[in-house]
Amino acid sequence: MRYDPISLEILWSRLIAIADQARLDLLRATFSVAMRESGDCTIGIMDTEGNSVAQPAQSPPSFICVPLALRNFLKTYPPETLSPGDVLMSNDPWLCSGHLADYTVITPIFEGSTLVAYVGGFAHWPDTSGKQIAPDSKEIFEEGLRVPVVKVMEQGRFNETVIGFIRNNNRVPEIALGDLHAQISANEISGLRLLDFLAEYGIQDLRDLSRQIHSVSEAAMRQVIVALPDGDYFGRVVLDGFEEPITIVGKITVRGSDISVDYTGSSLQVNRAINAVPNIVYPYTVYPIKCMLAPEIPINEGSYRPISVWAPEGSILNPRFPAATGARTLVAHPLHAIVFHALAEALPEKVQAESGGCPIWSTTWTNIGAPDGERFTHIMFVNGGQGASPMQDGNSCTAFPSNLGNTPIEITESETPFFIERKELRPDSGGPGTYRGGLGQIIEIRVIGTQYPAEVAFRAGRVKHQENAAHGVLGGRPGALGRTALNGDFSVDPMLRYMCTAGDLVRVETPGGGGYGDPRKRDRTVLFDDIANELVSVEAAVKDYGLSREETDPAKSPPPLRDGGYSIPTARVIHRDTGSG
Repeated sequence: MRYDPISLEILWSRLIAIADQARLDLLRATFSVAMRESGDCTIGIMDTEGNSVAQPAQSPPSFICVPLALRNFLKTYPPETLSPGDVLMSNDPWLCSGHLADYTVITPIFEGSTLVAYVGGFAHWPDTSGKQIAPDSKEIFEEGLRVPVVKVMEQGRFNETVIGFIRNNNRVPEIALGDLHAQISANEISGLRLLDFLAEYGIQDLRDLSRQIHSVSEAAMRQVIVALPDGDYFGRVVLDGFEEPITIVGKITVRGSDISVDYTGSSLQVNRAINAVPNIVYPYTVYPIKCMLAPEIPINEGSYRPISVWAPEGSILNPRFPAATGARTLVAHPLHAIVFHALAEALPEKVQAESGGCPIWSTTWTNIGAPDGERFTHIMFVNGGQGASPMQDGNSCTAFPSNLGNTPIEITESETPFFIERKELRPDSGGPGTYRGGLGQIIEIRVIGTQYPAEVAFRAGRVKHQENAAHGVLGGRPGALGRTALNGDFSVDPMLRYMCTAGDLVRVETPGGGGYGDPRKRDRTVLFDDIANELVSVEAAVKDYGLSREETDPAKSPPPLRDGGYSIPTARVIHRDTGSG
């Protein structure tokens, strides 16, 4: 059946609305902080061939892993082996989204005995057994329980053997199983909405509608690609690595309406948990390309068909089993830098500078003195600054290219023996430019309320060498490097884990985003507003932006911007400081 453009738009929008509601259902039902508060989860709709049809507008880019995972699942359980009430699950990094913490749960949707679609996604669970997620694991066996593709539910009944494995291999089993139930429930409710949608419009299954949605998306994507000059474009980024820096080299080839990305020449895989498997490399490569070329096109399988991605086996972007992958975001997230630097000259009006990423710290604490061994695990996302664009400054404390939210301090304090003494924007951390990079943040966490140790694991990139900072583009300068400290000691290695006891103070300073364009061309009124709001110091304004000492005299500078300007509230402190009560 063919749909006219208006009908297609209505039906497509309805499917996206079902996916949006599915995500809200999942967020409301989940137990984990990483999902409930920061949005580290997703759910979407796929057709019977395993292609994505609709996903929530707020999905992390890594949703693109879900249809890849589904097609892997169907190799183990082909459609003819599935029945109503079945639910498939796995967290295998090579099959799903790249590390053990992300559990992918997918439900086949039946109308009677006819398979019409799949609904599902992944969710970041708080624990996987093994070591807490950190870059120092040497192989995947240290990182926790690896669940193969299984039917966690079969014809409406839980597989108690699988449930037993999860319960017996998790520090916080009630939370983990609560998350599993949330995923299954969200899938089921979304499936019922999808069936109502099909019945309302008299649609037998999603195949014809899916093909037309994909066709329209693919055609729109090819239309913008063909406008690019054919050629080979090169990008390179140097990352902290574990013991040695990691180099990522990318060649982007444009031929007609096709784009290919080849990572030949990148560093080899390492015996630490910073390897990124192809399933996560693919989304974090194609997503920034789509952001540049066609941000207005809703995301689905057709959007990415013109783009292919390849990395040599045995490299940091295509590691051989049993490589450790827990902290794969330290390598996957910065792949946007390859895309933006490679295409900066061809598309200067569309690229943005590098972003400071999403540094994370996680904790595990066991009250050994309690009869039942009281435990908690906690993951806190503390985002760096976004890179600047040709239109505006980068957003501060924003996890581009992901979209994970900063973990609210009230949640951390209510669920852990930690007190947040300081949380504020980090002055001068945004890379100077005509448009300034987004600022990072400073957060200080005090361990309180327990005599038992808490293991703190960092996952922080862009902290070691200036070459590893978030670089600017087209004359913009790098953002500030990140820093981590324990009890004032900034020599701690952010790739390791540390035992903390009551009174210890953890400090995290996240990296800033890179700047766009020549800093000396920055609008002076906007620059004075930055100074007034303590986002840029007078010293940095003179050194980096070419402001004269005479211009820094408050009596001679223009008033800060007000309504409708760049200004944010003058007070930089987001939370209390112990010094001010």
